[in-house]
Amino acid sequence: MKLLTGALIALSAAAFISCNSNKPIPDDLTAKELIQRGQEAFEKGRNKQSLRYFTAVVERYGSDPALYTEATYEIGHLHMRNKNYEGAVEALDSLTKLYAAYPVGTFPPAYEKLAKLELEKIPEDKLAEARKAVEAKQEKERREKELVAQREQIEQELQHANQAQGNSQPKPEEMLSEEPKPQPEAQSETQAAEGESKGTAEEKGTGQ
Repeated sequence: MKLLTGALIALSAAAFISCNSNKPIPDDLTAKELIQRGQEAFEKGRNKQSLRYFTAVVERYGSDPALYTEATYEIGHLHMRNKNYEGAVEALDSLTKLYAAYPVGTFPPAYEKLAKLELEKIPEDKLAEARKAVEAKQEKERREKELVAQREQIEQELQHANQAQGNSQPKPEEMLSEEPKPQPEAQSETQAAEGESKGTAEEKGTGQ
């Protein structure tokens, strides 16, 4: 079941286009309430609002196979209604791939058939273009994730290196416990001059 949950989360993260709205969707709505509001908005022709509700179902309740497949199909259907073939292909293809990856009966069978019927409505040239665009988008997202992972790894290695370096240096309390070593006193200019004069006189006496 963990594998299924991971697949659902991965697909939901890549499959949908969010819509902006001034009014946020309440966090306390159940999946049933979100679906109902999405259907009501769809019937009133408010496609963007409907899309937001079904996307919220995926984001909040996507670990439930039945809810995920229903909401994903509705998202693809909404994109089809708006003739947004790229968004439709992204959602509907993710559904058909999901059904192919798991045993029969894992998901409600109706949405696989409905997803395939929707995809058949797209002209072949538009379908090919949409799939190419989706693949390019997913490849870009994959590379971005790899860069983020590499950056995090480098930061962790630097952090470990700094910690290791810090452990090898004496601690402040150890530095305070050490007795200070006496430093040689610096000679004044007068003392230095007197020493030079004395040394010169001794050399002259020795020479005589």
